[in-house]
Amino acid sequence: MTERILRYLDDEMSADDRSAFEEDLENDPALSEEYKILLASKKVSSKLLEAEIRDYFTKFDSESPAISKSSKTKIIITGIVLAALCVLGYFIISNIKKRPTHQPQVYALAYEAPIWPIVRGESDTLHKAIVLHLEGKTDMAIELLNKDRKLTEEEKYWIAEMFVDDDRCKEAIAMINMIDEKSMYAERIKYLTMYCEKR
Repeated sequence: MTERILRYLDDEMSADDRSAFEEDLENDPALSEEYKILLASKKVSSKLLEAEIRDYFTKFDSESPAISKSSKTKIIITGIVLAALCVLGYFIISNIKKRPTHQPQVYALAYEAPIWPIVRGESDTLHKAIVLHLEGKTDMAIELLNKDRKLTEEEKYWIAEMFVDDDRCKEAIAMINMIDEKSMYAERIKYLTMYCEKR
């Protein structure tokens, strides 16, 4: 969130991104509050820095009136560089403090086909079912998984993947509807649902 605000304040967004951000700013109180804090901090820090530089040069001019133009230029450049470093340091520190500790894994968008977990151990029922599916025996694979027991969330997910892989989207959607929304496969399930709806 902070990075987005900083890009907005530094005018580093495209027109579309700016308008989307401004809309979010109106609708999201947390974003609006953080924006106000960062804007105020940026204004205060730049005004304080500007005042310090002005005071320094005023003192310098009154103490050494015979200073050369090249020396004044060097001092101005040094002041500008110091100001830029202070502002940069502020933004780096504020980003470090607000950096999320965990990025959710959104693997659904990274690939279209699943990576079939076939190396699971020979006695594993899911392993046997996936091998059957990869041999073109999807119905046998599903029958094996459904045999005299309740399906796990993982098995439901892989059955949905098998149906999608065989272009059996109606059956895939029926299986997807049985999977818990908070499952570790939630993002991939959204992708599979969108894929099936387009077919």
